[in-house]
Amino acid sequence: MELLLKLWNNRVLISAAGGWLFAQAIKISIEIAKGEFTPARLAEGGGMPSGHSSTVTALALSCGLTQGFDSAVFAVAVFFAVVVIFDATHVRYAAGENGKALNRLNEERKREGKEPLFSGTMPEKLGHTVPEVLAGMAVGIFAAVLFSVWIP
Repeated sequence: MELLLKLWNNRVLISAAGGWLFAQAIKISIEIAKGEFTPARLAEGGGMPSGHSSTVTALALSCGLTQGFDSAVFAVAVFFAVVVIFDATHVRYAAGENGKALNRLNEERKREGKEPLFSGTMPEKLGHTVPEVLAGMAVGIFAAVLFSVWIP
């Protein structure tokens, strides 16, 4: 029980988890409103807003708010956030675009009566666009301020 209380009182942990949960809730709400939600989406990446960006932004800002903006913990968290956001917008986004292209190529081969290159489909929603990242960062800022300042 003491461990759970310590975890609940860890503002950095709660901020990061809150950033992720808020981003996922917003993402699901948007997809439901568009009529695009499927339960399988819960296990996929990508979409608006970026959960990656929300989580690491909340983590970094919460470290700064609770440990000081001159702390080593804040510095590590900021560089971790930069790496994760770069990966989400470049590496994972490119992988998703490659997935779309490969799926189209596979379908084309099937229509032509050729052997498919692979069975199933490649994931297409892996990374994030810049607007998705910026929205995720805004959600992360909200979560960090909420859980590190407003609800201490």
